[in-house]
Amino acid sequence: MSLLLMVLAACTDTVPGTPLAEGDQPGASSPPSVAPAVPLARGQEALGRVYAVSRAIDPCALQDKDIAAQITGMVPDAMMPGSTLNACDLDMTPPGGNALSVWQLSTASGVLLDSKAAQESTTETIGDTTVLRARDTTGNDRSCRYLSEAGPPPNAAPAPTNDGTAGAPRTALELVVRRNSSDAQPKKPCDIAREYLTQVIKYWVKPALRTDNLTAPRFAIGDVNPCDSLAGIAESMGGPIEAITLGGPHKCTVRLVPGPDNTEQARKVGLVSASLAVKTDPRTVLDNPQTSKDYMFLPVVSGSGGSV
Repeated sequence: MSLLLMVLAACTDTVPGTPLAEGDQPGASSPPSVAPAVPLARGQEALGRVYAVSRAIDPCALQDKDIAAQITGMVPDAMMPGSTLNACDLDMTPPGGNALSVWQLSTASGVLLDSKAAQESTTETIGDTTVLRARDTTGNDRSCRYLSEAGPPPNAAPAPTNDGTAGAPRTALELVVRRNSSDAQPKKPCDIAREYLTQVIKYWVKPALRTDNLTAPRFAIGDVNPCDSLAGIAESMGGPIEAITLGGPHKCTVRLVPGPDNTEQARKVGLVSASLAVKTDPRTVLDNPQTSKDYMFLPVVSGSGGSV
C-alpha cells in the first residue's frame, strides 16, 4: 500500500525573498531534535538522524535568483519545490515574452552519496569548499550536477553507509543545471553550474533552515517526518510498527514489528509507504471518470490527499 500526502501550491508564482550569506544572517536557528513517533528499525537510526537535519534545511535558500539572472542572461520565471520537498527548482526564461523555461537550476539537501559515485566524480574547489562534479552518464551535454558533501549530524553513531561499508551515511547538498530548450545556448550547463555555484556557495557553508524564513511561502510540511504521518495506522495494522526503509527525507515505509505471535498478521498487512510531496490538486483526479477509479479521497490533518 502506498500513501501520497500532497500539498497544494501555486506553481506559477515566483517565490519572493533573496537568501543572505552566512555572515549576513541575523542568526540561523538550529535543526530540531524531536523524537520520532514511529521507531526506526535497526540499521536505520543514523540515516534517520541525517534526514531529520536535511528536512530542516530550506533548499530554496541555497539559490539566488538575481545571480541566476546575471549568469544565464534570462529572467526568473518560478522558484518552487521540486519533485521532492527537499528540492527547489528555479526556472529561467528569455526576457520579454511567455517562452518556456530554457534553464532549470535545482538545489536539494539530503542527497545520498555513495563511495562509487564519489570516486567517479571530479573534485573541484569553489571558494574554500571542496565539491564534486558528477560524471555525465547521459552523453547529451544538457545537464550538469555538483555535490557538496554535508557533515554528519551531531552525535551521529557509526552505521552502515549507503553502499554497505562502515561509517555514518554520507549525504550532500546538490545543484543540478538542466537545459530544457533544444536550441543551442551560449553557455554549456557545466559553465553555468560552475559560475552559479561560485557565487552561491557562501549560502551552502551553513545552510539556512526553513525556520529562518528567508524564502516564502514556507511549506510547513517540508520538515515533517513522513514516518510520523503513519503513526496512526498501528492499530489498523494490528500492533506496534517500525520504519524499515527511508526512501529519502520525505519517504518512509513501515511494517508490523515482527514477533512470534503475529507472523501471519504481518504477512497479511504487508508494508505501508508514505511520501510527502507537492503535486497538483488531487481532487481534479477524482472528478475525472477515467482516473477516479484508481483513487480514493482521504482527509488528512494538513489538507486533502489521494491514496493510490
